[in-house]
Amino acid sequence: MLTREELNRQLWGAADILRGAVDASDFKNHILSLLFLKRLSDVFYERREEILREWQKAGKSLKEAEKIAEDPDEYSEGAYYLPVQSRWPKLMTVAENRAEAIDKALIA
Repeated sequence: MLTREELNRQLWGAADILRGAVDASDFKNHILSLLFLKRLSDVFYERREEILREWQKAGKSLKEAEKIAEDPDEYSEGAYYLPVQSRWPKLMTVAENRAEAIDKALIA
């Protein structure tokens, strides 16, 4: 089992690897942007599930409800609509140029 000091050392080592050429003072901006995007995606999916349930309860098929759930106007209640390329699961499937995909997601 790792001691707290060993864990701390390993986490800082991992952060150093991730940081790479990024200046330490800028690193927090990158991390905060990622956390923000992840949170937006989580809230989007929570709202999307609510939309699917609401429309299925109203008699729509799952396929119809999914089409409705892609309407940005459905996300006026405490969530932002995220284009497909900005959603966290999609970003995690990008094998090459993930940083570029994340930049595009933040712009979208």
